Amino acid sequence: MSIGERIFTALLLAYPGSFRRRYHKDLIAFFRAERRNPLYADGIPGSVRFWRNTLSDLARVAASERLAPIARHLQRGHAPRSTRSGQPSRPRAFAGVDTLTRDVRHTFRMLARSPGFTALAVLSLALGIGANTAIFSIYSSVFLRELPVEDPGSLVEIYTQDSEDDSGLQYGPSSYADFVDLREQTRDVFDGMVLYGVTVVIHEVGDESELLFGEEVSADYFDVLGVRPALGRTFIPAEDGAIGASPTLVVSHSFWLSRLGGVPDVLGRSIRLSGHDFKIVGVAPAGFGGMFPLQVEVWFPITLDPLLHPASTRLESRGNMTSWIKARLKQGVAAQQARAALTVVSARIAEQNPETNATRKAALVPTDQVSLHPQLDGVIRGFTVSLLAVAGLVLLTACTNLASMLMARALARRREIGIRLALGAGRLRLVRQLLTESITLALLGGLAGLGLAYWLIRTLLAVRPPIMVPIKVDIGIDDKVLLFALVLSVLTGVVFGLLPALRTTRHQLVVALKDEYGLTEGRLRRVGLRSSLVVAQVAVSAVLLVCAGLFLRSLANASGVDPGFTLREGVVATLELSESGYGAQERRALLDELRTRIAVLPGVESVGLCDRLPLGQSLSVTEAYPETPHVEIDEDGVDVDIATVDTGYFRTLGIPILFGRAFDDTDRADSPPVVIVNRTFATRFWPSESAVGKLVRVHGSDAAPSMIVGVAADGKYRSLGERARLFLYEPSGQRPVGLAHVVAATSGSGEELLQPVRQAIRGLDSHLPILDLITFSQHMDLMLFLPRALAAVVAGLGLLALILGTTGLYGVIAYDVSRRTREVGIRMSVGAQQSQVLRLVMWDGLKLVGTGTAVGLLIAFVCTRMLESMLFNVSPADPITFIAVTVLFLAVSLAATVKPAKRASSIDPVEALRCE
Repeated sequence: MSIGERIFTALLLAYPGSFRRRYHKDLIAFFRAERRNPLYADGIPGSVRFWRNTLSDLARVAASERLAPIARHLQRGHAPRSTRSGQPSRPRAFAGVDTLTRDVRHTFRMLARSPGFTALAVLSLALGIGANTAIFSIYSSVFLRELPVEDPGSLVEIYTQDSEDDSGLQYGPSSYADFVDLREQTRDVFDGMVLYGVTVVIHEVGDESELLFGEEVSADYFDVLGVRPALGRTFIPAEDGAIGASPTLVVSHSFWLSRLGGVPDVLGRSIRLSGHDFKIVGVAPAGFGGMFPLQVEVWFPITLDPLLHPASTRLESRGNMTSWIKARLKQGVAAQQARAALTVVSARIAEQNPETNATRKAALVPTDQVSLHPQLDGVIRGFTVSLLAVAGLVLLTACTNLASMLMARALARRREIGIRLALGAGRLRLVRQLLTESITLALLGGLAGLGLAYWLIRTLLAVRPPIMVPIKVDIGIDDKVLLFALVLSVLTGVVFGLLPALRTTRHQLVVALKDEYGLTEGRLRRVGLRSSLVVAQVAVSAVLLVCAGLFLRSLANASGVDPGFTLREGVVATLELSESGYGAQERRALLDELRTRIAVLPGVESVGLCDRLPLGQSLSVTEAYPETPHVEIDEDGVDVDIATVDTGYFRTLGIPILFGRAFDDTDRADSPPVVIVNRTFATRFWPSESAVGKLVRVHGSDAAPSMIVGVAADGKYRSLGERARLFLYEPSGQRPVGLAHVVAATSGSGEELLQPVRQAIRGLDSHLPILDLITFSQHMDLMLFLPRALAAVVAGLGLLALILGTTGLYGVIAYDVSRRTREVGIRMSVGAQQSQVLRLVMWDGLKLVGTGTAVGLLIAFVCTRMLESMLFNVSPADPITFIAVTVLFLAVSLAATVKPAKRASSIDPVEALRCE
C-alpha cells in the first residue's frame, strides 16, 4: 500500500463506522482509479488538484453521513436537546468543530492585522522546512523508493563472497556459469532467478553514432520481475542465445519516445548496435530503467554477449564475475530457508570447481533491505542523515526564532488575554487558541517550504557531477515527501508553540489587566525564556558556520595542491575504440592520424594520449615484480597503478622526466619492452642507485622483463589527498589502448577548441563514439566536485542559520527596549547619560551572543571530529575557523543591537514617564 493510500485510509475515520465497514473496499478502489486519472498526471500541480478534490469530496460526504441520523431524528418530530436557559443545544459531536472553525477564523484575522510578523514567521519556517524537505526527498529517493516490479517483498539479492578477495568488496557480482548452476539447483526454493549486468553498445544512426548503456539479462528477466511491456513482448526462451537468427532486444520507454518517435509500429523494426542489427520485440513500461542507477536504454539476452563483444569471456569463464543476481522466493519459503539451500549448493559448486570456487560462497540479502548495495547503503545513509541533521539545526534555529516571536507577540497581547481570563475563559481554551495560531503559521511555512524544496531539487538536478556515466536521478516531491513536510510542519507548530502558549497564559490577572511591565517581575524573568531561545539560535548558527568554515578551508587547500603536472588549459576527448571494431594496428593508425589532425588546429601546442588520466574516473592496477636486491618481493608481486601513454603524453601534461628519457618512436611492438616509473617506485626499490636501466616484470611473474628507461616526477593519480603511490607507465606503441583519452594542450581557452576537435574526430570516422569531450579544467572539476558541494550546502545552511539568528536577536533586543521604556525613563530622569543607556542595551545583546557563541564553539569542537575524514589538510579544531566565527558573531551582535540601543538612548524621560 502506498503512502497516499495509507493517508486516505486514515482519513476514512471521518466516516461513521457502519459506513466504513460497508464501503471501505469500494472507497479504496475509487481512490486508486482516480489517482491514475490522466487529469492528475502532471506532477505536483496534478497531485495538489487530486488531494484538493479528494479532501473536498470526503469532507462533504462524511459530514452528510454524520448528520444523517440527526436529520432523521428531527424528521420524526423530536426536538433537539435544550440547555437550562431553554435554548436548543448543538450536538456535542460538532462542538469541537465549531470551536476549531472560530479559532481558525480568529487566527487569520490576527495574522492579517500583523502582516510583517506573519511574513517574517512564515519565511523563517519556510527556510527550515524547505531545506529539510529537499534533503529528505534525496533520502526518500534512495532508501524509501519501491522497485518498479511486481511484489518486491519476495525478491532477494544473491551475491558472491570470496574469502581471498582483498578488494574489500564483501558482496560481489557473480559469473554466468555460477548463475546457471545456482538456478538449476535451487528451483525448490525459488520461483525464478535472473542475471543482469551493465554493458555499453554503440547505436549507429546514419552517419552518426552514440554510446548507449544497456543491460545484458537472462531471458526470463522481465517475467520473473513481473515487468509488463508497454508495447509488444519481452524475451522468450527460444530467443535466448539465438545468435544465428536475428538478435532481439527490448528498448526503454524514453528511448522509444526520443529516438524512435513514439510510433506504435516500432515492433519488428531493426536498429544497429555495435555493428549488428537487432530486432525490437518490445518497449519497456514508462518509469522502468532496469536494476542499476543508470540511464539504461536497451535490454538483450546475455547469451548474445559474444556477438557484441567477440573477445569477452563472460559466458565461459567462472572468473569473469561481472553480473548480478536476483531471485524470487516461492510462496511460503522464508529467506532463511533459501539462504540455507544456497549454502549447500554453493559448497557443491566449489567442490566441483575447486580451481575457481574453492573460496567462494553465495550470500542472500532480501531486496527490501538493499537500496544500492549492502556496503554502499550505510555510507550513503550516514551522509544523507548527516545532511538531515545539519538541516535540522537550521530548522531548530527557525523554530526558536518562531518561539521567540510568539512569546513577544503573546506578551504584547497580555491585556487581551487578561480580559478573556477575567470573563471566564479557561486556560486550556486560551492555550488551544494560541496553538491554533502557531500551527497555522507552521502550515503556511510548510507550504512555502514545499515551494522552496521544489526549487532546491530542480537546482540540484541541474548540477550534476562531471562524469561520463549517465546517472539516473529520480528525486522529486511525492506522497512520502508531502507527508514528511506535513508532519514536520504540524510538529513544529505544536512543539514550539506550546511553551509560549503555556508561559503566556500563566500571567497574573491584575498585572495583565493593568498592562504593566514593572520592575516587580525582575530582570531574570524579563530575559529568561526568550533570551535562552536567542542563545540557542546563536549556538546552532555557530556550529553550522564552523562546519562551513572548515569545508571552505578544505576546499581552498584542495584547490592549491600540486597535482604533479602543469597543464591547465586544454581539451580532453574520450573515445571507445574496443567497441568500434578496430583491431590493434587499426587503433594505432587511427589515433596517430587523429593526433596529427588535432596538432595542426589553431592554438594547439601539443597532443598526447593515454588510457587513464590522472585524477580521472578510471582505475588500473596490476602486479609488478622489480628485479632488485634491496626489497624482497613475494610471489604475488606488488600492486602498482599503471597507465598506457604515447610519446607526447609527458610533454602535453607537463610531467617532468627526472632521469632517463620519455617514450619515443623507437618503442614499438617489435622492440624490447620498456616502462617509465615514478620517483616513489624508483626510490622504494633502488634507494641508493639509479632505477634507469633496471628491469621489472609487469602483469605477472612470468611476463618478459621490461627495462626502465625513465623516472617521472610523482603526482596525484586517484585523489588530491592521497599519499605517494607507486606508478608505472607503458608505451602505447607496445600496448594498444581500447579506451583512449586524447589530450590537447592549448595556449588559449579550452572552450574555443571543443568544436574543432569534435569536427576532427567526425572527419576521421563519423561512427566513432565520443564518450566525453570536455575542457581539461572541467576534468579537474571532478576532484573538487564533492568538496565544493559540501562547502556550498553547509555554507548555505550556515548562512540561513546566521540570518535567522540575527533576526531573532534583533527582535528580542528591540522588543525588550520597547518594554523597558519606563525603566529607561527612570534611569535618565535620575541622571543616566545616553552613552550609558546605549552601553546597557548593547551589553545585554553582547551577553546573549557571547553565551551562545561559547556554547556553539564548544559543541562544534566536539562534533567536528566526525568530519575529519572529509577535510583536506585542515584540523577539525582549526583555530583560524573558530576565531573567524567568533569575530563574525561579534560583528553580527553589534549590527543587531546598535539600532535598538540608539532608539533606547533617544527616549525622552518625561514622555516615557507620562506614557506610563
